[in-house]
Amino acid sequence: MTKPTTDKETTINNAEIVLIPFNKLECSKNNVRTVDTNDMDDMALVQSIRDSGLLQNLVVKQNRAKFGVSAGGRRYNALKYLVENKELPKDYHVPCKVKNDDETLTSLAENNFRKKNHPADNFMAIKKLKDEGKSIDAISLSLSMPAKEIKKLLALADVHPKIVDAFKRDKIDFDMVVAYTTTQDQKKQYAFFKSGGATVPWQVREHFKESVVDSKDAIALYVGEKAYVKAGGKVSNDLLHDNVYFLDADLITRMAEEKLQKNIPRLKEEGWAWVEATKDTMYTHNYESYLAKDYVGIPKKLLQSLDDAEEAVGNNNEAWDDAINEAGMENDWKISEKEEKAFKAKEKKLDSTLKSIKGKADKYKSYSDAQKNVSGTVICLDNNGKLKTLRAVQNKDDVKKEINIQKQADSDNPDQAQVEVTGDISMALKETLDNYDLQLFQLDMVRNPKIAFKGFAFEHCYRLLSNKKGSWSACFAGFIKENINRDEPMIQSQSYKELDKIRCGIDTSWIRETISESFEAFCKLSDAKIIDLTGLCSGIASTANASYYGRADHTIYRSLQTQTGIVKSEHWRPTAQNYFKRLSLPLLHKLAIDLLGDEWLKPHLKLSKKDFVKIVDDAFNGDTIKDKATKAKLDAYMPEVMV
Repeated sequence: MTKPTTDKETTINNAEIVLIPFNKLECSKNNVRTVDTNDMDDMALVQSIRDSGLLQNLVVKQNRAKFGVSAGGRRYNALKYLVENKELPKDYHVPCKVKNDDETLTSLAENNFRKKNHPADNFMAIKKLKDEGKSIDAISLSLSMPAKEIKKLLALADVHPKIVDAFKRDKIDFDMVVAYTTTQDQKKQYAFFKSGGATVPWQVREHFKESVVDSKDAIALYVGEKAYVKAGGKVSNDLLHDNVYFLDADLITRMAEEKLQKNIPRLKEEGWAWVEATKDTMYTHNYESYLAKDYVGIPKKLLQSLDDAEEAVGNNNEAWDDAINEAGMENDWKISEKEEKAFKAKEKKLDSTLKSIKGKADKYKSYSDAQKNVSGTVICLDNNGKLKTLRAVQNKDDVKKEINIQKQADSDNPDQAQVEVTGDISMALKETLDNYDLQLFQLDMVRNPKIAFKGFAFEHCYRLLSNKKGSWSACFAGFIKENINRDEPMIQSQSYKELDKIRCGIDTSWIRETISESFEAFCKLSDAKIIDLTGLCSGIASTANASYYGRADHTIYRSLQTQTGIVKSEHWRPTAQNYFKRLSLPLLHKLAIDLLGDEWLKPHLKLSKKDFVKIVDDAFNGDTIKDKATKAKLDAYMPEVMV
């Protein structure tokens, strides 16, 4: 604690610095600071006085036997804290400037016009303390600031000096300096800064992240920061986002691979044809399929019970769907409360039975030796860095191997092969036979394109227009209804009126009780009717899909529209109701500049949005624009999203 060495007699000469005993001081009522600072700030000041004494004098005014502190109230309270805790004597001599003029003005000037340090000065000062030998904990205690914050400020101080200098001169902002802490290599920092390769902080971070590994990456989470640092790895911090980066990408990658490899022996003992370890979380692209566990050694009676229970649940679900479809759209796809209650009760009972039987059957589920012979295991990581083991994975070689084994079995025992072809054949062989059958169907359809078109058109139209189980009609009816209700002006458009007329005239007489009966009736329709139905259904399906996926990304929607050559402006025009009032005023101004020109816009710039929408609507749909070329531009205009 720094203490005065002289006991100078108190004087009251105006503006003179004197040493006044603390017990002769009091806080003036005219001190303008009435809002307390936070406790951390106050304790930081107390610690500063402990370490270095009072570095800045108080400003006081003599009030008879006492001196009122008009500026320096926080310093006075800090001294009071130290005196009350007996860290300073009651008569501790405090340096004060005596000013006997207006106390309020003095206090206001002291508190309002004090300029704060530049942030760069602060973190460079902390670096100086560190360089002088002070520990982070000691600096933290002195400034009453968490050690974590001290470390962050020290990281800022380690940024290349020329970057810090640019910050001091306001050439870059604080966030940009923070972004450069992604790497500790000052040469790399300055090289990128000098290149002018970044104008915003995220560009700096992304540049340096190419050569480092984010602590949130799967391999970093799997290895762990503690193990990585112990192995000699270095880290850096992105102070703004509290991210940690592993600077040695090769080391962390090698450590992850070595740790993964240690899991291979125990899995090989399970008998798999192969075991592979990979740090890649996108593992599935290398493999063909996964084998499901078999019921190995399950009693026939239990297996039959499982089949019966699953069939009962399926039948009940089908009955529910049939009842819903029977209710139809006119009943809002709802059945009576009594029927629904009965279905739910039966569903609960059947599900409970199935769950019980399945629990017993699952005890017999495992991978057979035959499955292990034609599949392997992959050890990999999920996105959270957790170890993931995928068993019974088949690559291309495994699938070929399985087919060859089946062929060999067929060759060695032709009688058995006949039984297996008609009975329980392997999944791989079944897939092969299905592909052969598909090839024959494709060949048949290519040779008979007219029949093929009818089949395609029927499936398309039936699924969209029928109310049978599995149809899409309810889905698309809801889609159309939802969009119309959400945007009422849509029903005023010319295109909607034309579509509504077509919808009302749809011929659905060919839709019968069964699919086969419906297809037979569909084939008897004229080619012209089939084409009309197909066009309507294609329009509904394409627009619904385009809305779901986004029209700009929907290739079919765009391609079909290009081929038709429709002039959209003949069917839709922008109005105040359907377009202009939903644009922001800056976008309306831009639209006016592009189509009507600067001179048209200038006299209208100060209009409110409501008034501006009205005059733009008049320009597009009224007769206020006389110039033919401008009128033609307005008549042909379509929003970019509709082009």
